[in-house]
Amino acid sequence: MQKRLSILSIIFFMIICVTGCDSANEINITDAYIKPPISGQTTAAAYLSITNNTNETISIEHIETAAASSIEIHTHIEENGMMKMRPLAKLAITPGQTIEFKPGGLHLMLFDIRELTEKQYLISFWFSNGASQTESFVVKGE
Repeated sequence: MQKRLSILSIIFFMIICVTGCDSANEINITDAYIKPPISGQTTAAAYLSITNNTNETISIEHIETAAASSIEIHTHIEENGMMKMRPLAKLAITPGQTIEFKPGGLHLMLFDIRELTEKQYLISFWFSNGASQTESFVVKGE
């Protein structure tokens, strides 16, 4: 009987450890919002903060939403005294690092955006470590 209780205790402990290691907490996305396009335009920007709580450097491999035909990560660079937007092929996020996507810096560029009639939209992310995550982005600042 004692041995059976010990085995059950070990199994119970293992179940708690495995469920406590849920990948949903490994990558945190907060402060997520979409700024609607200027009237007559078909592109919009989205902003967020993303934190890598894993023990490895990860990168965002793919992003998609039903609200737009495609999404790219963009940054601003200064070229000949002019600020220009440029797409990034990859964005590495080191362990423990938080990266802020904000106006004038990194942002998500949503192309061929559909009419934003809802107050929020889902955007899905796929990462180099095999994790994926879908977050709700609030529509702000019309």
